[in-house]
Amino acid sequence: GFYPRLALSLISEIYIEIGEFSHETSKASFFLKDIVGRKIKINDINEFGHILILGPPGAGKTLTAKKLAVMFSALGKPVSLISYSPTGNKNKNEIWETPEKRGVKFFYTDSIEKIYSFMEKDERKKIIDIPGILDLQKNAFKRLKDVSRILVFSAGSRDEKIKNYIDLFTDRGTGGVIFTKLDEEETLGHILSSLILLEQKICCFTMGTDISDIIMPEKEMFYKILLEGNRWKTEEGRL
Repeated sequence: GFYPRLALSLISEIYIEIGEFSHETSKASFFLKDIVGRKIKINDINEFGHILILGPPGAGKTLTAKKLAVMFSALGKPVSLISYSPTGNKNKNEIWETPEKRGVKFFYTDSIEKIYSFMEKDERKKIIDIPGILDLQKNAFKRLKDVSRILVFSAGSRDEKIKNYIDLFTDRGTGGVIFTKLDEEETLGHILSSLILLEQKICCFTMGTDISDIIMPEKEMFYKILLEGNRWKTEEGRL
């Protein structure tokens, strides 16, 4: 799934680095891992304050918000999950059930103005889940000031869709991206290609529906994604 032109560029860099030794698999693998690790930038999501979850419909934003909330709670960080939907609260019980059991405080609102009230009266770290309606997301993006804005995309998303969405939020910048549903794609190299070519920082990955299944990015993991697709997690018995 890695883009051929970019792959050739990496091969050239490996050859420049080690020359005639590039035909030796172990040496080439070592430098490939290092080069990919240098090209992909990471934003440590554990260092973020309040987090605003944005992204297109079907990307897995609500599940990602729940996973992040449960993860922070497990790390001993007081956290609240704010679910915003202007169309009603029919999914309220579904959204809050698991996080509430894991020590996450839950707020539901059908008004963006109420988010400010929650932000003021509750001192916990906030994760704010906004539905995939572009006008609502752009409004929240502009009005909520002291938050880290993270864009969520499914693993099947390609460059054009990702870039078009990123361009909608360039006026104040974002804190990085999250890729979800890694288990739904056989090959994952295109994700690394997108991160390199679009110069986006990765915050984390998710796969499956397990509430605790978040994968923190690091160089070894990038290398495995490049060569093994999602098999590296399947073989560990996590799918």
